[in-house]
Amino acid sequence: ELGRDYLLEPEVLTTYFKIDCENVSNDNLNYFSIITLLHYIKNNNRYNELRIYLKEIILNKYFRDRSWYNKSCEHTMLFFDLISCPYLEYEFKKELFGKYDIKDDNLCKKTISFQRNWFTKWQNFNAIEEILRKKSKEVY
Repeated sequence: ELGRDYLLEPEVLTTYFKIDCENVSNDNLNYFSIITLLHYIKNNNRYNELRIYLKEIILNKYFRDRSWYNKSCEHTMLFFDLISCPYLEYEFKKELFGKYDIKDDNLCKKTISFQRNWFTKWQNFNAIEEILRKKSKEVY
């Protein structure tokens, strides 16, 4: 959010998140790491290799095994955040729908174009405003 002059180099991000872009099967990224990285790298071309790696991780780690479909909150949250992410292309999102056996192109387009922030606010994020909003809520 500080602007282009303060962006970290891809190597710094991969080191911090312990990412080995050569080995997709050996990863330690969870929902929060993936969403944080996507939010940080946005559509910036300097992170293209990292974005490609993230998409491979998502498909390999989260969507290879169907036994989790009705059991994993992390997978559900990831799915909805990914289909609302403005930094991922339609074809990738359509592939995610295919993992749920949803092949209807019109349904995919309609759901993706719904333009709702599910769990992540992808654009126009203001940290100060969000903190103040949380602070004003009473705890029961």
